[in-house]
Amino acid sequence: MAPSWPGGLRGLWRRGDAPDAAEADELPRRARLPSRPELGPFMRSLHDAGIVTGNLGPNQSGHDTYWRLQSLVYLAAHNFGHPGLKYSYDPHIYGPYSLDLACDFYRFDSMCASEPIGSDEWKGRDAFLELARRHRGLDWLSVAATLTYINGKMLAGEATCDADHDHSHRACLVELTYLDRQDFAREGIFSVYDAISNTLSVKAQPGGVVT
Repeated sequence: MAPSWPGGLRGLWRRGDAPDAAEADELPRRARLPSRPELGPFMRSLHDAGIVTGNLGPNQSGHDTYWRLQSLVYLAAHNFGHPGLKYSYDPHIYGPYSLDLACDFYRFDSMCASEPIGSDEWKGRDAFLELARRHRGLDWLSVAATLTYINGKMLAGEATCDADHDHSHRACLVELTYLDRQDFAREGIFSVYDAISNTLSVKAQPGGVVT
């Protein structure tokens, strides 16, 4: 059994194999501005909450920070209603991957140069930061983002499950995630699902629009 969208996640980029945005970007240094200005306040909020450390941009902050932020930005936008950060994503063996977001990471110079985003601007900020404080591991975050990504595909009718098990939405979502993340036990994926279940979209509107 495999996810129904073309190719699933396996066989795509693996960690460390994503396109190198810095090498591909040939713009002069002064023109290299993030495409999403709200990334700065978001990064400052992560820094102030102790979720990321240092005063350098992700390009200078190490491999682990780069990959954690891919999942953190995805979760902030899709699970906690961040009003910006509307990047497009492709499936990836370690969670949804955005090349545009990668480019912005490489262009971003300082985590502390912006003012943090306020809770009046982003209603889900405090709930997001609390989850991000509790779950800092790259693997946990990437599984959470993968669950959210596949959940959207299921609700849009782009992924179905015909495995021989209880066909609740929870069970099918975990099974589809497990098929592409077999380095983790189903029990662990169920645990991640239960931690984020109240942040997942639960229905699709006519035309496949997920709410």
